[in-house]
Amino acid sequence: MYKDYYLMQDEPFTSFPSPHLFYKSKGHTRAWKNMVYAIKKKEQVVMVAGEYGTGKTLLCLKMLQYMEKFKIQPRIHVPSSGFSFSMVLEKIAKTLDVPFDSSKTLESQRFIYEYFETSDPDNHKQIYIIIDDIQDFDYTFISELGKLITYNHYGHFPIRLYLFGHKNFFQNLDKRNLASFKQRIRVIPLLPLSLEDVTEYIYFRLIASGASGTPVFEDSSVELITQTSMGLPRLINKICDASLIIACKLKINVVDRAVVEAAIAEGGFADFEASTSQSSLSDPVVQASQKKSVHIPREPSRIVQLPEKETVVETPTKVLHRTEHLFPSPADSPEKPNRHQKAPKKDLKKSNFLDGKTIAIIILIVILGLMVLFFIREFRLSSMQPLEMEFKPSSMITKSIVYSDAEKRLGSWVQSPRTGVVIVSKLIGNSNEFPQSDRLTDHSIRPIVYEFFDKSDKLPMVLKNIDNDELKLNNSLFAFYGNKNG
Repeated sequence: MYKDYYLMQDEPFTSFPSPHLFYKSKGHTRAWKNMVYAIKKKEQVVMVAGEYGTGKTLLCLKMLQYMEKFKIQPRIHVPSSGFSFSMVLEKIAKTLDVPFDSSKTLESQRFIYEYFETSDPDNHKQIYIIIDDIQDFDYTFISELGKLITYNHYGHFPIRLYLFGHKNFFQNLDKRNLASFKQRIRVIPLLPLSLEDVTEYIYFRLIASGASGTPVFEDSSVELITQTSMGLPRLINKICDASLIIACKLKINVVDRAVVEAAIAEGGFADFEASTSQSSLSDPVVQASQKKSVHIPREPSRIVQLPEKETVVETPTKVLHRTEHLFPSPADSPEKPNRHQKAPKKDLKKSNFLDGKTIAIIILIVILGLMVLFFIREFRLSSMQPLEMEFKPSSMITKSIVYSDAEKRLGSWVQSPRTGVVIVSKLIGNSNEFPQSDRLTDHSIRPIVYEFFDKSDKLPMVLKNIDNDELKLNNSLFAFYGNKNG
């Protein structure tokens, strides 16, 4: 009914146990770890004991999943007291693949014992028997079961028993003179939920159902649920389910104490306290038994006459602050309404996200500006004409020359016999004034016309021998500059 109104995918507070909705409270976590330890240690008889509705069946189903996952077998599961001892023997015989005759239980039991006696001493066989609601079985069943588990083969007990039931089961063993069976049992207690656990349990169920933001339970309503249910998950589910039905009818998203009171009165779950004390319920089971309870009669019209101001306008702030880390609600108002009305724009401007975004944009603009300036500079340098360079008297440059026809007639021509490239040597000074220099062979000259000169003294660096038309390097030029510069 309320699943569609609160946009849920599944029912949050179902009455049947579901292993995938296992809430890890302190008590349930401790009990589960002790069960796993008992399986690994190969305990013979283990029992999880607690009040009705604490989640014993849920732990039983979870243990079956654990055994299936880690291949712990063979095993049989007895889910209720509808099984007789003969039926249990038949399940064991079928699992072990041994003969069975319902009319001869003793003979069938002997076949089961022989199955274990034929096993390898170094690799003992065993079978796990998991029984739920053991307190509901009669005396005959418990007595025969006690005799069955006492069987051993050279000190090895192959039949291992895991029980789940009410804590009064041990009192019944004392009354039935089954003290020997009682002494073999290792007890794992399962305690009810505390007030803190109930709060987290409710929102754990809501989140698992797919609800987003709503509904929200007030602190006072959670206290009342804990006090009425005695911390038992089964009763918590029933009260919360009835409360959400009423909240859905009223079209409200906050479940306050008045809604829970109406749900308890309508459902007739139990007597609940009329006290409005705000003290914490660290141990709901003890406190509920010590305080006086007042029964609220059924008042169907009370649901319709719930004050609209209490359920809609006066949205509790304490519960939202307490449970926002478990089940956040964007639509609900925060603890301080005045700050909520003025803060959004101011906080948005000062958020770290916008600061980082602004810095990134500024850095990007600076990088683009530097790139534009770099391209402009390169374009201007590439378009500039080469400047005429002046050199000191001791400097030398090489310059590419294009000779006119008149200059070609005045110059001397030499054609390389190796490459066929014509090399022109233009005399700038009087070559007769300088002694003979080292010879510069024509094949070491690249196929480009160069003129080597000194601008100030006009002293040639390359001379041409008139007799044999060979190019010569004027070494006297370096001696001349050396004397001139000291």
